[in-house]
Amino acid sequence: MTMPQRTIAQGFTDLTHQSQQSFKSIMDAMAQPGKIYDAPHKVDNAGALNPVATMVALTLCDAETLIYLDEALNSAETRQFLAFHTGAATTSDPQKAQFAFLSSAEALEGDHAFNMGNHEYPDQSTTVIIAVNDLANHAGATLSGPGIETSRAFASSSLSEKFWQQAEANNAEYPLGIDHIFVTETQLAALPRSTKINLDPAQGE
Repeated sequence: MTMPQRTIAQGFTDLTHQSQQSFKSIMDAMAQPGKIYDAPHKVDNAGALNPVATMVALTLCDAETLIYLDEALNSAETRQFLAFHTGAATTSDPQKAQFAFLSSAEALEGDHAFNMGNHEYPDQSTTVIIAVNDLANHAGATLSGPGIETSRAFASSSLSEKFWQQAEANNAEYPLGIDHIFVTETQLAALPRSTKINLDPAQGE
């Protein structure tokens, strides 16, 4: 018996304008680490990806990129959506991925194998998009460095102390290292590899 064809959910309804607005919000988040932005567009029904992770995928991924999905996100529906709307293929090898989408930060706890780039091409490292429950500019870690005037407090209940210790180690490898983008159902924030992290209790800006 022939199985019915799965209907692929709609992506951006106005590709040019929505992708431009989304790109600006992602670049603003990367330029101002830890600052929380409301996502300009949220795209539902992309398999297991949350609406803001889907916005990021539609904006940054194309036929020239490879995407890594963790086990919780790696469904046929998600892969079909990404392939149809971006042309990107998925890979099971995190070293080969330009973009990785994770259902939680726990996937980074331990010896992850994402591409850290190399000294000749540090920009070839993996950008990791992590779904989190919440984002806040109080308590948590204190961030400093490029894009932050003095310091900025940044926290999420989804990010453990072990994650932050690994993020410190990631920064120590700069200019190598992965870039992080955190996404809730409605917001996003970024932690580039250039951002310094202080885990001692302090008030940020």
